[in-house]
Amino acid sequence: MESLNFRLYVDGLEDRTIPSVTPGMVLAAYVHQEIVADELRGVVEHLGDLKTAQTLSFLPTHLRERADSSRAAFQTLGAYLHDLQTEIAANPASAATLTSQLGPIAMAEYQASINAVYAEFYALAFGAPHRVPPPPPPSIDNGPNFGSGSLPFSLTDPNFVTIANGVRTLDVTPGTGTALATGSRFTAKYTGFLTDGTVFDSSDKSGNLSGTVGTNLVAGFSAGLVGMRPGGVRRIDIPAAQGYGANPPPGSNIPPNSELVFEVTLLSSP
Repeated sequence: MESLNFRLYVDGLEDRTIPSVTPGMVLAAYVHQEIVADELRGVVEHLGDLKTAQTLSFLPTHLRERADSSRAAFQTLGAYLHDLQTEIAANPASAATLTSQLGPIAMAEYQASINAVYAEFYALAFGAPHRVPPPPPPSIDNGPNFGSGSLPFSLTDPNFVTIANGVRTLDVTPGTGTALATGSRFTAKYTGFLTDGTVFDSSDKSGNLSGTVGTNLVAGFSAGLVGMRPGGVRRIDIPAAQGYGANPPPGSNIPPNSELVFEVTLLSSP
């Protein structure tokens, strides 16, 4: 019944939020953490029982898999929790509807993290080999300033204009043609910086960005695109609350609660 109630919490939220994960993925992660928690309680209750050779060969691999899948559930629930918090911050009118989701999701996220720790512990106790850290990735060189350095422009430039929720924009080149609005399709080149000059992503690395303003983009980036015209170059300064907040995408090399800065060249709009 608890899982059914949670399904009612998340069902249909596609129309009210811009999730990086779908409600179906959240439900699967929520149910998964309940199942794993029950299974780990069973492992503890039967630690002293005699076990067959088949069980002893099964448990290390199975518990290691449970540790890995619990980490994935933790990331899914954390990403959805961040999306809800971002939506509430950007649209206070949605708070009454969405705030009730925060508690169940936060508790499930916490349980998934606990599951991952205990499943890994018991996997090792039953003989799973210690994990070998992967070799460091090869260095990436995708053009000037990729990596740490300094911003190629100043964030204290007086030409920055503050728009909604603390996002700031500065038009380097105004562009011509149809201006972007929420719901507009677009294609753009971009470079994403941290404030210390570290380039965490760029179209030189990942390819041009094509999408729809207001859909599957962080709130501050969508807000900063509005009004751009083809050929235009704009700098967008996004406070952490309008970016990824405390839950940046796994593997992005963006620290939690980071201010993000983009330089965007709009290639096309409707």
